[in-house]
Amino acid sequence: MNRESSPDIVQLGTTWTAYFANKNALVDISKYVDEDMYFEPSIKSCKILGSEKIYALPLNVDVRVLYYWKSIINNPEIELKDWNAFNKACKRIQELIKDEKAPEGMRWAIGFQTEHGEWDMLHQFAICLWNAGGEIISVRKVLGIFPINKGALQ
Repeated sequence: MNRESSPDIVQLGTTWTAYFANKNALVDISKYVDEDMYFEPSIKSCKILGSEKIYALPLNVDVRVLYYWKSIINNPEIELKDWNAFNKACKRIQELIKDEKAPEGMRWAIGFQTEHGEWDMLHQFAICLWNAGGEIISVRKVLGIFPINKGALQ
């Protein structure tokens, strides 16, 4: 597609922004965008990693949902007031499961919503992994680094 026949505006998922910007298929629109109008992680998805240039605008900004077993989380020992408390609760749940003190048949206490089936599980999981300090691909972008994420995954 050449510039004369390409569209002026296109809707594409944020996972494609950096790819098309690197191919010079998107233009820098930074001078037209007030970053303060957007939630920081949302506008970050409209840039190339390491660049401050903006190539897109956030479109479908939403929240993710975690489901949990009330019988485990609603416990005097566990209070979910922030991310650290959530991590502490997860560790406590792992202990209950390991010590076989969890409800019968329960292997996992928390689940991810997958509105489109199994194919979007990575999108749901990645957010929690990144919040916990984990990564999917090394900074050099040459290998998957799941083993390094052991702490973030626990």
